[in-house]
Amino acid sequence: EALHLKYLSLGCNDLSDAGAASLSRALAEASCGIDHLDVSNCGIERPGLRLLAAAIKKTERMSRLNVDDNECTEGVLDLAVSPCLLQLSLCNVGITDAIAKQLAQKLAVESAHHSLQMDCRKNAACSDQGRTALQGLSKIKKNITVMI
Repeated sequence: EALHLKYLSLGCNDLSDAGAASLSRALAEASCGIDHLDVSNCGIERPGLRLLAAAIKKTERMSRLNVDDNECTEGVLDLAVSPCLLQLSLCNVGITDAIAKQLAQKLAVESAHHSLQMDCRKNAACSDQGRTALQGLSKIKKNITVMI
């Protein structure tokens, strides 16, 4: 019988991209689906986040993910379209205006979410232009809520 782990908090550990790669392999192979993963402030950058995104898509179970305080910039684009995620926290991850626009566009076109709450607060490089793009997404896709 498979073990079902509900919540795994690895926040504030120095995982970096190497640790994210190991975690991704474990998530992809594990028969225990994790509902909520917290990898906030773990030194994960774009390559590590892309690996995590691919593993999360395979799990089809994870509903909440927190990647706050990692410099992962464009890597968030891969995460946002994971259909199993219901809550995605992207606070202080280096989202710029360009990334915010790409994120809004990608979710508007590719989103298969029944519902998604996405927290994009505290991204200093995201100005009113980027915030407007994300607010527009919430108007187009009523099932997506964006906190900015």
